[in-house]
Amino acid sequence: MRGAVESLREWVFAYGTLKPGLRYADVAIKAGLSKTYSATLSRFDLYHLEPEGYPAIVPGDGTVTGVVLEIKESGLALLDVLEGVDLSPPEYRRERHKVHGFSAEVWVYVYHRADRLNRQGAVLIPSGLWPPDTYETKVNNSTD
Repeated sequence: MRGAVESLREWVFAYGTLKPGLRYADVAIKAGLSKTYSATLSRFDLYHLEPEGYPAIVPGDGTVTGVVLEIKESGLALLDVLEGVDLSPPEYRRERHKVHGFSAEVWVYVYHRADRLNRQGAVLIPSGLWPPDTYETKVNNSTD
C-alpha cells in the first residue's frame, strides 16, 4: 500500500513564486503540497524578469537555491498551466534534474525564451536566491 501512495506523489524544485509565503504558494497548495525540503540546483543561472516580476532559470555556471515541493501527481497539470508549458512557444519546460539536498530526481521548470534574457529588465542574480530583495544584482545589458 505504501508504494501505491508514493507513486501518486511528485517532487518539483521551486525557486520563485511557488515557494512558501510567495505570490503563487496557494497554487502549490492546490496542487496537493504536503512537504517541502531545502535544496539547491547546480549548473543553472537565475534571473529576475521585470516588468514580469518573476524569476527564470537557464543552464549556466551558477547554483540556484530553492525548495523541493512534494505535491500530488495530478497537481503537475496545474503547475504546467501556471508556468506556460503549453503555450506556443512555451515559456517554461518541465525537465527532470538532480538537486542537492534531495535523493530523487525532481521536476524543474526551465525558462524557454532565451531571447528575453538579452533584453532590458532581465537581471542576473549571482547569489542564486530569489525574490529580488534577497540578492545583489547585475543588470544584463547584453546585445548578443
